[in-house]
Amino acid sequence: MGLLDWFRENFSGEKTCPPEHLESYKRLGEQVYELQVELSSCQTTRALAFLQAARSLQTLADALLGDVFSSSGKTSKTVPVVTHEQADLWYGRITDLLVAARQEAAFAGTSPIALPIKLGGLVEGPKPCPIDHLSGLRRAADKMEDMVKDHIGMARMEGERYKEAILLYEDARTRKQAGDSIVGTITTGRRVSPESHEDAEEQYERALSSYFLVA
Repeated sequence: MGLLDWFRENFSGEKTCPPEHLESYKRLGEQVYELQVELSSCQTTRALAFLQAARSLQTLADALLGDVFSSSGKTSKTVPVVTHEQADLWYGRITDLLVAARQEAAFAGTSPIALPIKLGGLVEGPKPCPIDHLSGLRRAADKMEDMVKDHIGMARMEGERYKEAILLYEDARTRKQAGDSIVGTITTGRRVSPESHEDAEEQYERALSSYFLVA
């Protein structure tokens, strides 16, 4: 732990995670791209659903970590422990989903994992939630919005058929906007209450859960 990290942890109460602990997670996420190529001609719906869930988790975790990785692929800075733990949880689910996708592609109906896959709650961290972690959740929500918005635009042409997905999307983007508003206020340097930090975290949690189901 560097001197700056020591001061941060002891005087702000915010622990940090050494960047070298994150390198293996990044490599794990890259397995998703390999399976996308492998299943490029697959028509099995369940296999593609598992692949999409894995891709969504990889997208979420990569966005949460943000620019922690340099252009060479090495980690270049520390992140709050809660961010490390959340990325660990999301990356850690990917392998099981890749296994399920390959099983379903080989023999439909063989994976024991039930659909739909749900994101689940966020990891509990320090109170108030660190601004670096909130910024990571904001990036994750932005990436999920980018992932689904064009598909939702097409789904609106058959609104009744995709009613559930459209309603989830509207929930997600509204809660994302609420979280963005709070985080935008914090990042401009204005002081806000600890409750505002927690409200932003809650809004992002609910937004990400809905985005994940839409995807």
